Amino acid sequence: MIGKDVYLSALLTGGGDRGGERPGEAELAEVSLCMRYLATAPERQGMARWLDELMARRTDAMDGEEYQTWFLALFSLYGLPRENMSEFSERLRNASDSMEASPREVLLLPAMVRLSQLYEENATEGQTLSGWAYDIAEKAREGKEPDALRREVVMILAYIGGRRWGESIPMWSERLAGESAAE
Repeated sequence: MIGKDVYLSALLTGGGDRGGERPGEAELAEVSLCMRYLATAPERQGMARWLDELMARRTDAMDGEEYQTWFLALFSLYGLPRENMSEFSERLRNASDSMEASPREVLLLPAMVRLSQLYEENATEGQTLSGWAYDIAEKAREGKEPDALRREVVMILAYIGGRRWGESIPMWSERLAGESAAE
């Protein structure tokens, strides 16, 4: 059984084998960024606020880890579908003051941002995001009647843990519906 402290990390990494196509570096950067959020964000701080604070800092005032996290965030949001980090870094150096949004669909971050927002709004003092999510998932496994919050959290956790590489929320939902219909 997976412990509370590593519950979300285990879901995010999926044991390394998610099926689907081989992930691009930008998708792996999303997973890395989520892992850094879990490891470094203050208690009861949502991912959106954590990212906003990071992006508001001047890069010359960041330490090495903060700068790497900042770069992961940029790459997750603006990296092209099959671009590697070196190519992105070069494109970033040659870009004008603004970069256009990536044509690559950001896959994991919207789910993590929403999950962390629910955590920020509903967790009690002393609960980590991973522990809070674990407790909700346990109640669902025990068959306790979920309220709207628990249903949404369980759905997000199911996506995070059950998605294939390259699979967005709509693609995941479609696949599940197809698998259910085939049964």
